Amino acid sequence: MAFQRRQMVDVRHLGLKCATCGVEISELPFQPSGDRPVYCKECARQRRGPSSGGPRGPRRRY
Repeated sequence: MAFQRRQMVDVRHLGLKCATCGVEISELPFQPSGDRPVYCKECARQRRGPSSGGPRGPRRRY
């Protein structure tokens, strides 16, 4: 199965800053709604933690 690269949204005109480190954010993989914090790529990766295969843990293949 091949994964498609997500379409990035240019958000420079919104003047967004990372909610954790304050770095300016120029693009996101989604259109922000304004009611939730946004994070830079590095802080988002740290918040997710190690890759576990999703919210329910690693997938088992039989």
